[in-house]
Amino acid sequence: MITLRNPLGQSLLQLQGDTVRNGHGDALARVDGHTLRNHDGARLAHVEGDRIFLSPEQPSLQLAGDRLLTHSGLAVATVDGGTATEKALLGAAFAFFCSDG
Repeated sequence: MITLRNPLGQSLLQLQGDTVRNGHGDALARVDGHTLRNHDGARLAHVEGDRIFLSPEQPSLQLAGDRLLTHSGLAVATVDGGTATEKALLGAAFAFFCSDG
């Protein structure tokens, strides 16, 4: 299990297999390769290396080791466990659910 935590260390999201879950265990999205999709299969976000995209043109966040960074370098969350791609996908879920989506 891979866990995304806020700067205070509280668990916000988890990736279990191909399912992103909130802190209550509710399924929010699923992982399909390098793409995050909703339950209907619509694309929510995708990752390319360490960059997280909500829209195709511009990255929203960047993964630096186990930290999620804004464009200005502010760490907004950490991700425990998993591969770099899995961490980035969980970061993509965080970016999507913190946006207008």
